[in-house]
Amino acid sequence: MPILLGTTGILVIVLVVLSIS
Repeated sequence: MPILLGTTGILVIVLVVLSIS
């Protein structure tokens, strides 16, 4: 499960960065 949480966190960060830029 930790792997899934980490992957989800990375995807969320990427989406936020793309939204800001």
